[in-house]
Amino acid sequence: MGHDPLPYRWAGWAARECPPDQRHGDVQFGGGLRRKAVVGQLNEVVDLLHGTHPPDVHTELYRVTADLAETAGNVLWDSGQRGRAQHYFTLGIKAASQAGDRPLAAHILATMAVQAVESRDLHGGLDLIQLAQHGIRRTPLPRMTAMLATREGWIYAQLGRVQDCHRAIGYAEEAFAGTCDGDAPTWLDYFTAAELAGSTASDYRDLAVHDPAQFQRSAHRFERALTLRGDQSLRSRVFDLTELANVHIRQGNVEQGCVIGHRAADTARSLNSYRVNQRLTNLLAATEPYRTLTVVTELREHIDALVEPAL
Repeated sequence: MGHDPLPYRWAGWAARECPPDQRHGDVQFGGGLRRKAVVGQLNEVVDLLHGTHPPDVHTELYRVTADLAETAGNVLWDSGQRGRAQHYFTLGIKAASQAGDRPLAAHILATMAVQAVESRDLHGGLDLIQLAQHGIRRTPLPRMTAMLATREGWIYAQLGRVQDCHRAIGYAEEAFAGTCDGDAPTWLDYFTAAELAGSTASDYRDLAVHDPAQFQRSAHRFERALTLRGDQSLRSRVFDLTELANVHIRQGNVEQGCVIGHRAADTARSLNSYRVNQRLTNLLAATEPYRTLTVVTELREHIDALVEPAL
């Protein structure tokens, strides 16, 4: 009797890595548009895990499960469903462990850390990042090392651990300098020079609460990130534009910040993203001290028109 070809097809899919339009759909369009497709695929693969397959196929099916579970978690998170997202992230870590894929498990932990930080659980997020770093300590993946260090620095900045933040940023930049094309799994291909710039810009932005001189560093890095980003990273562009506007407004450059804020809102029109709406709402909060200015009133009306229908 011949083997059922479906498990082998999924295993081959794992060997090639998840197609970029599946994994990064939430980055391009927002999570609200992709969750049903991803969850459906994930359920199909989980059903296959209950069958009997050769060990190599079973391992690849676990890897596919982990990959799809992280993607499902991301799109659910981007749709504002944090509790369900947590369930899929946990499933992804378990599946990655079954596949023996420590880097993938570490990557999911890092994603969970960002979710924890956005929920204001800074110490929980730091624990997750350090667990991820421990998991890849013997794995030569400079791109992942750099990514984890930027997230560690981001948490240190919010905790007010200034020297630790600077150390983490330096470590991230040093690690990234050692990267080259093809040196990491394709699920990490999003961590480019643009992403490094945007991530460290966020670190410096939060560090500026303790040292206002860091605002200028943050602005320069957000500008670099925007210069480097391609058209396939619309959500990241909105993040960068929104945070750059925020930085300018917090520095007192209100008119320039409002101009950039309008660019962010215009770009956000094509996205269906809870997290984008959160960033835009945070920008509204930054404009509060200047709400009587005409330029601020116009920006607030622009953002309100986008965010309120999505709530």
